[in-house]
Amino acid sequence: CGDVLDVLADPRLAGDSILPTIIVAQNAPPNTLKEEAALGRFPALILHDSDRQAFGAYRILVIPTVVVIDGKGKVVYSFPGFLERSKDLLTEAL
Repeated sequence: CGDVLDVLADPRLAGDSILPTIIVAQNAPPNTLKEEAALGRFPALILHDSDRQAFGAYRILVIPTVVVIDGKGKVVYSFPGFLERSKDLLTEAL
């Protein structure tokens, strides 16, 4: 999440309508998830997908996966897991 926030702070992205979202597939009560989210620094929309329905829609095979979706809802880029070039890849995709 820190890498995503660092990329979004890039001045070249200023003015873009980027909405960072986390989809959490953990089967936990919503209050527990809110408490855990409050410990981080990720001010994003957090969706609870305990049934893992988004996994198929976005072809997520590895957790975590970063998916970049354009304004029309089309997946334009995705990369699984933590890669050494994650920040660079996300910057290029955005």
